Amino acid sequence: MSEYLHGAYGDSRADGNRVSVDAEKAFVCFGTAPVQTLALATGESYNVNKPVVVHNIAEAKAAFGYSDDWAKYTLCEAFHHFFETQGIGPLVVINVLDPAVHKAAEPTTVSKTPVNNIIVIADAEDIVLESIGLTVGGTAKTKGTDFTVAYNANKKQITITGITSLGSSAVTVSYDTVTPASVTDSVMIGSSDGLGTNTGIFAVKNVYPMTGLIPSYLMAPGFSCIPTVHTSLI
Repeated sequence: MSEYLHGAYGDSRADGNRVSVDAEKAFVCFGTAPVQTLALATGESYNVNKPVVVHNIAEAKAAFGYSDDWAKYTLCEAFHHFFETQGIGPLVVINVLDPAVHKAAEPTTVSKTPVNNIIVIADAEDIVLESIGLTVGGTAKTKGTDFTVAYNANKKQITITGITSLGSSAVTVSYDTVTPASVTDSVMIGSSDGLGTNTGIFAVKNVYPMTGLIPSYLMAPGFSCIPTVHTSLI
């Protein structure tokens, strides 16, 4: 019995990142994540109001993206501390930021000149990657056929690479931008229709049915200090 350990403990991988050891009683973390920086495959959708189990920082980044701006993207603070600092898990994550809803009312349009058939957009963390459109010489181009887009989280920039020629003159780039500040306490608290559609903190109802884990510890970084959110968590 001397080998028995209480709680959750972590090991380290060869690359230096900690690996969590699963516990049956899960930590559930509600907040905002930069999901708009992720590329979606056909038929895929962003993880919004959906409990997703992540066991390490790599899984967290793949499912939700990552940013060091924890004031905007509050879940990333939990990713860092749970996986990179402590190695505790698993973590059930519920992101409430929806790029289709929490975005600027109008798309942004900028003029960019390709260099070697490549366009780079700096300070692109809030841009919805899937919304990027190109117009070259008055003709709209098709993503996947005429160009590709990729986001670099370390540089916070988007690279648009032409599959066909983008020319050497200025082209029009349009895109949506998310507005994390529009995620209010009421969005975080969410709602339930009593029929299985649950949002925000109410999505805790879906944790056990969808993951098989018991939601035992609830937190909402950046939001739990708000009295109404704190009461909801309780």
